[in-house]
Amino acid sequence: MNDDFKLGYAMGVLVSQGSFTRDRKQAALQVKLHTRDEGLLDLLFEMFGGRIYGPYLHGERNYKIWLLRGDDLAYAVETLRTHLPESHKRQQFEAWYQEFFPMKGQSDEETSS
Repeated sequence: MNDDFKLGYAMGVLVSQGSFTRDRKQAALQVKLHTRDEGLLDLLFEMFGGRIYGPYLHGERNYKIWLLRGDDLAYAVETLRTHLPESHKRQQFEAWYQEFFPMKGQSDEETSS
């Protein structure tokens, strides 16, 4: 897989399965998938870092969770801003971004007034 394909594939996974959320008070990006699809979580981990938790078994559900937060998330945010396609998930990302990164991307002139 070339890097452009991996990036596009990762954006597709995030649009379909990603959750822009918080972990206590800090921003987090989470993807929860059935263990049969754990290769997708491995791809996200390879590209962005974070941690993979699980497997968890609840009744018939058997899943793992990829969680991105802290420095890894701060680094990934610019990639998401640039490459996350227009979609409802993009709108959710923008609202989440404004909540957790309100000063990022504003010029010094905007922040000093």
